[in-house]
Amino acid sequence: MARTCTLTKVCVFVDPRVADYFMMSSPWASLVICVLYVIVVQWALPRFMDSRKPLEFRPVIVAYNFAMVVLSGYIFVEVCKHSFDYLLKLCMFIRLGYNETQLCLLSLC
Repeated sequence: MARTCTLTKVCVFVDPRVADYFMMSSPWASLVICVLYVIVVQWALPRFMDSRKPLEFRPVIVAYNFAMVVLSGYIFVEVCKHSFDYLLKLCMFIRLGYNETQLCLLSLC
């Protein structure tokens, strides 16, 4: 893995195969999104919903949960299909190759 150090002396290990993926070039975007989420959930939404009745989301939640079960099943099947030879080993090293199996596993993320 390539090692890069930013100006703040925070060292980040970057896998060159995923360096161009969304939000993988720096941890700052993820940190900002997490902080904004906490602010919205803890402060903004409770104030917004003070004078409103609760919303009914049961059909949406059921559909979302069903979609997550299907997606998780698909990812599980693909990981098992493409990494069966790796699963037989107790300790795997990180391989930075660009073969078809590794790129397929990266695309599942």
